[in-house]
Amino acid sequence: MLSASKQVKLFSAGSRLTISQILLIFFVVVFTSYWAIRSGRQAARTLDSDFGVYYRAGQDLWAGRPLYNLDHGELLTYKYAPIVAVFWMPLATLDPVTARVVFCLADLVAMAGIFWFTLRCVKVTQSRLLLLGIVFLFTLGHIIAQLHSGQSTSVWILLMLLAYGAMRNDRPPASGMLLALAVCFKCVPIAFLPLYGFSRRPFWGIVSFGCSLLFLCLAPAMVLGWKENLQLLFEWPHHLIDTASMHQLTRPGNQSVLAQIARWFMLDDGSLLVSMTVLKGMWLVLASVSGAVMLGLIRRTNVPRSEPFHLSLLLIFITLFNPMAWRYNFIALIVPYAYVVNHLLRGKADMRWLLIGGAAFLNTLPLPMEVFDWGGRIWGTLLLLGAVIATYELNERSKDQAISYGWQRLMGRRYSQAA
Repeated sequence: MLSASKQVKLFSAGSRLTISQILLIFFVVVFTSYWAIRSGRQAARTLDSDFGVYYRAGQDLWAGRPLYNLDHGELLTYKYAPIVAVFWMPLATLDPVTARVVFCLADLVAMAGIFWFTLRCVKVTQSRLLLLGIVFLFTLGHIIAQLHSGQSTSVWILLMLLAYGAMRNDRPPASGMLLALAVCFKCVPIAFLPLYGFSRRPFWGIVSFGCSLLFLCLAPAMVLGWKENLQLLFEWPHHLIDTASMHQLTRPGNQSVLAQIARWFMLDDGSLLVSMTVLKGMWLVLASVSGAVMLGLIRRTNVPRSEPFHLSLLLIFITLFNPMAWRYNFIALIVPYAYVVNHLLRGKADMRWLLIGGAAFLNTLPLPMEVFDWGGRIWGTLLLLGAVIATYELNERSKDQAISYGWQRLMGRRYSQAA
């Protein structure tokens, strides 16, 4: 039987935190407190933000008002599926300040989930805190933009990552359900669907996605009634078409490939040199060709150890070809950054540091508007893509060399034994 003093000593020795862990906990507490206070003060001043759009949508459903309206203009109108507004109904019963703080905390939890999934996906074995610190600095501008706007980007990105993880763990029902939920927040994750073709049971993943999406579209009927829900489902696509704004598309802050093509063909008076149909056709062709190349790379490298590479390619593709790629959408690049940095920390320094440093410079820093007029973040993301591909090639080359060296040693032993 141990004495009380020895028990306390053993307990304290076993639970001792390192200085880096203490600093990390202190930073998380300070960062969370700062943004919770700032978000609450912002909501007390105005609801003219993305958070305000969600909050008012929940209030509209409670009050029986039209969900898809233009009471606050085209930029601050609700454009999402009815199920998302139903999710917001509980928060809409709170006062704006409390609701904003709760959503900010949920947003931080979702981003913590993205970092957690990233560490598991890229298989970090050492220097975890250093890797987290570098990736956090590289994406800090996007994280701040997400917390300031109150968007749902962190939620649907986390859902998409979890769907990918479930697919790779051979759980197609869970994967399809998570992906369907992500699509309800943003249609962009639908680009994930072709990846089911490389899973063990592709049919069940697609079936699960379709059934889950149908359920999520019909689920609001349990709250709103069948007639009201069907009317909202009919109004939703029409509202998206009616509120499509040329100004919103060509704003410098929109750093998508579609927006950049539109800016290249925009005249001084704000009109387009070609029709919007032609622009979208060019964007669709470019997206299709790029998607085919990405799927070809995934097919050629479809082995378990290449999963971080595949996910990095998918997230870069979604970021580039998202029709509305605002600054907060670039938090999806957390995984590609971590994939490259993880390999750089384990080996010698090379040109990839310049590639990801240039990507972080163009993507994160508040540069002059002229840089964004020429697609600064697009070029930064392409630099990151180059670093991702170079990392995969170098990693495979080192594995081949290790295998070759192993065979040489094995054959040398056999020859020596034979002699």
